[in-house]
Amino acid sequence: AGALSLDAALEWDAARNSQPMAVRVKASRLALDGLRLGPARQPLAQWKALELTDVDLAWPAARVALGTVRLEEPRVQAGRDGDGRWMLQTWLRERPARAASAASEASAAPSTPDTTKAADAGPASAAPAWQVTVGEVRIERGGLRWTDRALARPVDLVVSGLDLRLQNLAPLAAVQPDMPLALQARLAQADRGGLR
Repeated sequence: AGALSLDAALEWDAARNSQPMAVRVKASRLALDGLRLGPARQPLAQWKALELTDVDLAWPAARVALGTVRLEEPRVQAGRDGDGRWMLQTWLRERPARAASAASEASAAPSTPDTTKAADAGPASAAPAWQVTVGEVRIERGGLRWTDRALARPVDLVVSGLDLRLQNLAPLAAVQPDMPLALQARLAQADRGGLR
């Protein structure tokens, strides 16, 4: 659960002649406050506020620019169980055996001239690589509880007071710009009270 608010504009240009459809979304502010995931008494992930400012998304230009991403008081509980399964693996559904065997049979089937030609042709036109930039990422008063029961000596750690500031983030850029980083946090062995 959480509350979403935004101030945005949508520009849509229909496809004409050889020009493809184009969509552009600009938002001066997008916020998702009070998000909680998992059991109500002890959520696995939650935050007080998530705010994105100066959002500019262009498609099919494949460009996303964000001025600021600010995450206030995030709390996450993560880890592995005694069998070495990650927490997220328990959330995923198992793939049905019938669908898995049908997929393996399809991949083992001999290729016909038509399927070979289609595979050799490749995409009709290569889509542009996505460009993603973020002027500043801020995490304020964050916390993480990390539990790892798969180790010979189980680990139960708490990271608290996490403050992070990262500038000029360009995660998909071939050449990374300088990204000033400031980080502060406290690390301690967890008590039985959990993450506060």
